[in-house]
Amino acid sequence: MSDVHRQIQLAYPQAFSILQASLQDWALAEDVLQDAVERALLNWPGNMPTNPVAWLITAAKHRAIDQFRRDRKQEPFEQDETDLPERLRSKELSEDVLGDSIGDDVLRLMLGCCHPALAPETQLALTLKHVMSFTTAEIASALLVSEKSMEQRLTRAKQKITALQLSFDLPSTQELNERLPVVLHVLYLLYNEGYSATAGLQVQRADLCREAIRLTRWLHTLIRHKTGIVYAELLGLLALMISQQARAQARSSAEGELILLAHQDRTRWDRQAIIESQVLVEKALRMGRVGPYQIQAAISVLHNQAASYEETDWTQIRLLYQTLLRHQDTPVIRLNYGIALAKEFGAQHGQRFIETLRPSLTDYLPFYAAIGALHRELGQHAQAIGAFEHVVRLSDNAAVSAYFKALICQLSGDEQGPE
Repeated sequence: MSDVHRQIQLAYPQAFSILQASLQDWALAEDVLQDAVERALLNWPGNMPTNPVAWLITAAKHRAIDQFRRDRKQEPFEQDETDLPERLRSKELSEDVLGDSIGDDVLRLMLGCCHPALAPETQLALTLKHVMSFTTAEIASALLVSEKSMEQRLTRAKQKITALQLSFDLPSTQELNERLPVVLHVLYLLYNEGYSATAGLQVQRADLCREAIRLTRWLHTLIRHKTGIVYAELLGLLALMISQQARAQARSSAEGELILLAHQDRTRWDRQAIIESQVLVEKALRMGRVGPYQIQAAISVLHNQAASYEETDWTQIRLLYQTLLRHQDTPVIRLNYGIALAKEFGAQHGQRFIETLRPSLTDYLPFYAAIGALHRELGQHAQAIGAFEHVVRLSDNAAVSAYFKALICQLSGDEQGPE
């Protein structure tokens, strides 16, 4: 990602929040800010503004004024502002003013996107779009829908926001507690898309991982001193992200090849991040409000604590997944529970359990990767090849596809299977 694109991504949420609050029109705010972004892409290389947020807001407001004048068939913007609505009149956008408001601006936007009048899937899409600066294609990929369907969903959401004149003021403490789980889910999706990139040439997208961790840290800073806010799960999510990110450098070779956990060089893991994640998850668990993110973080921390893959405490991991199922009984969590069963009690035991999940995970790539690995361990090479071929068909990530194609070649030419 270029420096210009990075600055736009960082400035976009606050600029959009201020414009939406000023214009009181979601669709108009989005349209004029998009025009400002296009101008920034042309003007910022070699001439980066000292205040990117103010630049985008000013350019977007000029565009909104031009549109208002055209609608009113008036003279161009530069002549005077006396006939403009109050919301379009010039306001000073100093660095101090923007710096003072940025936390509440983005928090208001994040929580506004998660307004209870909107369907949960729409809340996720809007937050990914306007807080995380995802493209429509990236959102569609993260939420496993077509790009056309996502475009339609976003359009309907904007229409509903405008029709209902939804308020984007900071909610009460009770409302904040109600909306926080959706915000955390969005941050979780953002990190997952970065850690295991759906498409592209690389195993992971470091920019998305960094942004997810940055926003989660920021959200924690914004709400930790607000009285009555329940944020143990926020700490759990932050611990989970940092714990997984500790292994990021070891997940691919210098040539970009995928390296699974069992074969990673643990000396390349970030020891400082491992320690921080342990401290965070312990702090979260002491709050006495255990939730799914804290449990997942505890599982990740256990992986990091093992001196080698063979020394992993699979019994404790299996018990933690068992606990997680009491909070979220989903096929994906059952799949991970089944993998832990296989590690603790043997491949055949885990395979029998995981096969029961096939109807629910027909198009889920990790299911075929897991079942293929178990077939391979049991010496069932034809079945393993079939499962890995499913992985290749489902994957749009070049590094993932290359890894499983290599496994298929090895299994096809070696009766004993690859080491």
